Amino acid sequence: MPALVPVVNGIGGNIGTVFASRISTSLHKQRGRFVASEHNLSMIILLLINVPIQVGFLALRREFDPELQINAMFLVAYTGATAVHGLSMLVVGRVACRWLWVRGYDPDDCVNPFITGTGDMLGAILLAIVFIVVF
Repeated sequence: MPALVPVVNGIGGNIGTVFASRISTSLHKQRGRFVASEHNLSMIILLLINVPIQVGFLALRREFDPELQINAMFLVAYTGATAVHGLSMLVVGRVACRWLWVRGYDPDDCVNPFITGTGDMLGAILLAIVFIVVF
């Protein structure tokens, strides 16, 4: 489990911060007008990028450690947990950007701590749940 925590938290946090940066740039360009439909496609693409990267990491991990046992249930649970984590980070980024912008804060400066803290906590919890359920 310890080898998987940085990967789960890192990728989820990265897509969350990329998305938040995109929203923040949009808010600055459009003087605070938020159009949700402009960001929906980006949100979907970032979420879909997450899954192949996670599965690829597991495949590489298995390649370098042939004794590692990855069964189908673990793969499904792990992929589901990382998808939930990624979606949660995208939602946190979206909500935090709008919430901070309305209160007069610059989301570029303030959103990353929200995403990082929430992502680290949620990623560890989801990974622990995967291991409890599977093993």
